[in-house]
Amino acid sequence: SISTIENLARILYDELAMYKIDEEFQAMNLTVATGRAIDMQIQFEMIKRQQQMYFELESQVLEAIWASADNNWNFDFEHRNGINGQIQDGMNAIQDQLFEMQERDLKHALDAAILSQEHLESVI
Repeated sequence: SISTIENLARILYDELAMYKIDEEFQAMNLTVATGRAIDMQIQFEMIKRQQQMYFELESQVLEAIWASADNNWNFDFEHRNGINGQIQDGMNAIQDQLFEMQERDLKHALDAAILSQEHLESVI
């Protein structure tokens, strides 16, 4: 009958509307995750450059030590601490971002599961 078809059409419309909302939510989550991945890539690049700078400075100090082997010298290795601190700070920032992403993703998964459960219960 017409009323049955109308009811089924409404149910189908509601289901497709929920599907669209879920898809838009997933697209937003992907955009956020992509942004975070880009941020982490930038952090990794910074750490890589800092490590390269560290090794270049180490090489310069060692070259100076070898060049002055016959002379009296006092070298300071303090440059290690500054670069090491920057590298550690970068790694800690990445670790914090990973934990935040994991926590946010778990919360989103829980929210999605609750919505799905509520939706299924309302359909049944």
